[in-house]
Amino acid sequence: VDDGGRRNLPVGYAPIAAARLSNHCVPLMPVSRRAVGGAMKSPELDVFVSYKSEDRTRLKPLVAALEAEGFTVWWDAHIDGGTNWHEDIATHLDAAKCVIVAWTKLSVGHDGHFVRDEARRAQRRDAYLPVCLDQVEPPLGFGEIQALSLKSWKGNRSDPKFVAVASAVRNQVSGERIARPHIHSGEPKIS
Repeated sequence: VDDGGRRNLPVGYAPIAAARLSNHCVPLMPVSRRAVGGAMKSPELDVFVSYKSEDRTRLKPLVAALEAEGFTVWWDAHIDGGTNWHEDIATHLDAAKCVIVAWTKLSVGHDGHFVRDEARRAQRRDAYLPVCLDQVEPPLGFGEIQALSLKSWKGNRSDPKFVAVASAVRNQVSGERIARPHIHSGEPKIS
């Protein structure tokens, strides 16, 4: 969640791994099960929702829907006053089995650096699940995993758009996600 350098207690995030379909995000609205409280030392957490704070109201239906599906969901709307929000976000981001990253016109823009940073951390752990709420392409470096579209999604849990997201989250949380090729860095091995 990016707030342009100052934290306005941004909304939740939780990127989850998805299959690659194209370089374009298909709009997706966030939903979640039950919110997990603020500062915690080692939370049991299914989903972390990463988003631009200005998009918070757009993500509330996604968080609610995911929670209704039984997932534990955390987003920065759960940060309590007096909490070190940097530590709280890092703790929950690292604990989540699935990180849903909401790509929107705002989060892919110049001021979306917090969202990109959270997405990068989720990618390193294979916990990244991109969703698009607008007709946008994920930023460079984030388009290799297919983004699920929640564009025009109105919060209906039986909508195929949400069903696809819930299924991807379920697979990620259960450890049955689609295997991704590992990017090899370094010198090739010669036999």
